Amino acid sequence: MLSLYSPELELSVTVAESEMKARQLEYVYWVPRLDRPPERREQARAEAEQAKAKLEIAQAMLAQTVLRAPFNATVVEIKIQPGEVAQAGQVVITLGDLADMQIETTDLSERDVARVQPGGSVDVFVQVLDQHLTGKVLRVSPISNTVGGDVVYPVIIALDEPPTGLLWGMSAEVDIQSAP
Repeated sequence: MLSLYSPELELSVTVAESEMKARQLEYVYWVPRLDRPPERREQARAEAEQAKAKLEIAQAMLAQTVLRAPFNATVVEIKIQPGEVAQAGQVVITLGDLADMQIETTDLSERDVARVQPGGSVDVFVQVLDQHLTGKVLRVSPISNTVGGDVVYPVIIALDEPPTGLLWGMSAEVDIQSAP
């Protein structure tokens, strides 16, 4: 959970709470006054309800300053500086599920893409950890990229057992077993 700094919205909630309490007390004052015009009692009730609605709106606006991850995640990148104003639709943080990391290749040649299928076996070597791992092809992108004049396809790989110490952004050598 990440809360954005919003003192104006916090103040508007405090003001709305005070206004609602004052209007409710005024309504409570008018309820037993049966010798007074009933219109004044109804007006006080309407003002109390209106103050309650204003409080709910202020609370809803303040709630929008809290960012919640849709899954258990680790913040891997923050793309906004303290004091900077976030725009609607702007990416503020990047989240990662480090418990279930995947590998994305960026260099499957167009010559080989037809022989790679989801579910295919993959051997992975993470040099920095000096570990050989196994995995499966999850997805081959249907959209190519061009890297250095070569047409390549991104491939997403799930590791059978992610090793301890594997971190976001580490390099790996990937050998995809081609289907015959």
